Amino acid sequence: MSTLELLLLVAAERGISTPYELHAVAGLSVGASIPALKRLVDQGLLAKSEPGIRGRQESRLTAQGKKLLAQLPRLLAELPAHELTETDSLARALVLAAYCGEAQLFRQLADRGRQDRQERLPATPKALGKIPPTGESLTLYRWLLGNLQMAKLRAEDQQLKHVAQKLTAALRRR
Repeated sequence: MSTLELLLLVAAERGISTPYELHAVAGLSVGASIPALKRLVDQGLLAKSEPGIRGRQESRLTAQGKKLLAQLPRLLAELPAHELTETDSLARALVLAAYCGEAQLFRQLADRGRQDRQERLPATPKALGKIPPTGESLTLYRWLLGNLQMAKLRAEDQQLKHVAQKLTAALRRR
């Protein structure tokens, strides 16, 4: 189960149940939410209400969905590595761990996200150095892309370190 699907289950539990509410409250893409909500309905984890005004349908958590949410800490601990490589997915995993009140799990997920970013840094092309001639478009593109990738990975790594320290402490005080 993806971090998006797990977050949608938590949102439904909290009464945020339409793609537009999800976008307004959490900034989730309507285009990503609609198919994910459909998958959750097809799996029996959510149920749709009858269409209301202008076809609006709300989703509510089923008994099976509630049962699955009770296992959320275990599901997060068992997330495959690919669920923590994308920034959005990692952010969802961290929010879900915070939702569970699991300080240790939050820290573990943040550390896994940092480790992923640190491992990818050496794989990023060595972009620093002399700027290629601006007339060499493709070489310049590769150089620029490498610089941006390294900067993004470093920034995410540092931010994860900072957030993990602050939020882990806050979760422990809870």
